[in-house]
Amino acid sequence: MFNEDEILFCRTLYGVMRNISHLCSRKNSRTWGQDAWKKVVVCIVADGRRKVHPRVLDVLTLLGVYQPGDHMKSALNHTPVTAHLFEYTTTFGIDHNLHFKYPDKGVVPTQILFCMKERNQKKINSHRWFFNAFAPLLQPNVCVLLDVGTRPGPKSIYHLWKTFDLNSNVAGACGEIAAYKGKHWLSLLNPLVASQNFEYKITNILDKPMESLFGYISVLPGAFSAYRYIALQNNERGVGPLASYFKGEVLHGRDTDIFTSNMYLAEDGNFYLFFVILTSSLENEIDLKIIKYINAGIQYLMAGLVITAFLLSMGNKPKASKGKYKILTVIFAVLMCYMIFCAVMATIKASSQGGGAYSIMIFSLIATYGVYFSSSILSFDPWHMFTSFIPYMLLSPMYINILNVYAFCNLDDISWGTKQDTAVEMDLGAVIQNSNSQVEVEVLADGADANDMYEESLVNLRDRKPLPKPTNHVSNAEREQAAKDYYASVRTNVLLVWVLSNGILLAAILGGGDPTTTFSENNTLTRTKAYMTFILAFVAITSIVRFTGSTMYLIARVFTG
Repeated sequence: MFNEDEILFCRTLYGVMRNISHLCSRKNSRTWGQDAWKKVVVCIVADGRRKVHPRVLDVLTLLGVYQPGDHMKSALNHTPVTAHLFEYTTTFGIDHNLHFKYPDKGVVPTQILFCMKERNQKKINSHRWFFNAFAPLLQPNVCVLLDVGTRPGPKSIYHLWKTFDLNSNVAGACGEIAAYKGKHWLSLLNPLVASQNFEYKITNILDKPMESLFGYISVLPGAFSAYRYIALQNNERGVGPLASYFKGEVLHGRDTDIFTSNMYLAEDGNFYLFFVILTSSLENEIDLKIIKYINAGIQYLMAGLVITAFLLSMGNKPKASKGKYKILTVIFAVLMCYMIFCAVMATIKASSQGGGAYSIMIFSLIATYGVYFSSSILSFDPWHMFTSFIPYMLLSPMYINILNVYAFCNLDDISWGTKQDTAVEMDLGAVIQNSNSQVEVEVLADGADANDMYEESLVNLRDRKPLPKPTNHVSNAEREQAAKDYYASVRTNVLLVWVLSNGILLAAILGGGDPTTTFSENNTLTRTKAYMTFILAFVAITSIVRFTGSTMYLIARVFTG
């Protein structure tokens, strides 16, 4: 948990409570049953005391988990406190509508461990608290990771656990991450939500099943995944999965190279090349001289947009340029519409003349989009094709151009989950041991004081009182200058290689023949046509491989359960 509000927090916590209720309702299980709640501990790790949303603390206060007061201190014997720990078994829940849910609604007791870190030290450090501090004491069989804001289905955690129960060789598993569509799926009217929904669905229908068939999933999403605890353990020399994972928290330029710190790069796309070829082909399909001038202007606009993306990405954070990025995204979407129109016209012309190139083009289209439809239908989940496919197509230039450019321009920033706030706050006061090695801490002794805190939290949550604007808190965290220079230098070198290699590819392909040569002209095999044929065939073959893998996975599930 970071700074999410009470709605997102309750959506996740109450979703977990519903899962625990399901575990308690299973009557024929050797593991679960009426007292199953005793086998589940919900561990909440809040990343920074000053970052936690005040209304979330109100929720935890109402649940009985959290209690503010003078018992929390910033230091003990001049040693800074790193975290504040609370523990309670609550017997009711609060849903995302902030309605109380009692046992008569099926809620069962929930054991909660709440760790509020004193400083913001990012996500990897929060995972370290769980895996290295609490898990050794709890000795869990299966650990399920959830980000606040992720709402698990009523039986999701059981199905994740069952995966490990059925196969002792499974070390990790993940659930299907789905975009929140809102009531009556109205959130899909937002093109960003719709495109994310499509991308999630295709990944879960095609890619994850194919990877599972080979026994290895390349990425387990931190928002909803599970691990067998014993499989994560390091050996006696301290080498193992957890050691490798937490190594990223302490990497610096002097200690390791940038490619170890930043494990993977975004893939470059061929979008500009396809845009030039397809728009130029329209000049052969429509006998209007003005098309040539329109295409020239549009192609220069496309190049200008890519250059703009580079300028925005160098040294600027996206939140500081929201308007500019939105304008870029909209213009890219309009150009995508024009590109689709050109592709349709080229296909119609090619289909009327036939030929090998035409066959490859049709084969690629059927293989790519046919695989999307076929695999979705086989999975009994085709709705994203009707609700989200068009927004995804229109926003794909944004994914291909803006995100890739930003990724390469910020290769030197390895702060995902690692950059810390090193400022030490002392606003809670400190305690010092006396001569008897004892400390004095004030705690609530009067029940009336606890009731007053409870009533205050209840009023805060009910009336949604506006929160005071946070004061700007300037962090003193700075990396070593040598490390900064090292990462910046590598970023510049990689960016230069990436840009120059793309430039060479454009010159080699577009300089190999007239880009207006379309698939319908079979007199010569120009470099442009050969390149287009190769890319289309490659995409088609890749789609078939993904489809074959996902279908085999579905067949295997039928026989193995």
